[in-house]
Amino acid sequence: MLKSSNMVYKTLVVGVIVLFIGISIIPNISGNNIKNNEDLVVTVKTNKEIYYFIEPVWITISVTNYGPDTILFFSNSELADLLITKLNGEYVYRHSWHYGHWQAVFKLPIKQSETKVLLRHLWFKLRDFPSHPSLRFPVPPGKYCITGWMVEGAYHPMIKGEPVEITFRLFRFI
Repeated sequence: MLKSSNMVYKTLVVGVIVLFIGISIIPNISGNNIKNNEDLVVTVKTNKEIYYFIEPVWITISVTNYGPDTILFFSNSELADLLITKLNGEYVYRHSWHYGHWQAVFKLPIKQSETKVLLRHLWFKLRDFPSHPSLRFPVPPGKYCITGWMVEGAYHPMIKGEPVEITFRLFRFI
């Protein structure tokens, strides 16, 4: 019985030492060296500004590192998300409502001056109805705003990109 409790004690001590070393080293190699919001810049882009009846919208969210080389840690495979609203702020669509994400620590190394694509999404101009998730109808013609962001990680905050405005028309001559 005494041998068993000694073994448990030694295992516990080794575990605490390994944990302490891990906590000491990880911040030095991760996004913890991101000094301010200017180090990481998130960009939201679409393939064009005006869309017609059948054309889908390609949306790309990327991050550029203007700070030192770093590793970004995420708690799952969701690196970025996007929200589409009408110009008056009325909710239309949110990317993360339609996709599941792997529940695993995900790391993304990013060097200084490097740009990495976080999300590339094809939106077919269908509207969400939060109270009825299975309902999806085409959005009417008009102007829409796409807001994108890099989700919060272990050592970096959520960082939003500048919103992008797009126009949807039924036909070229209208």
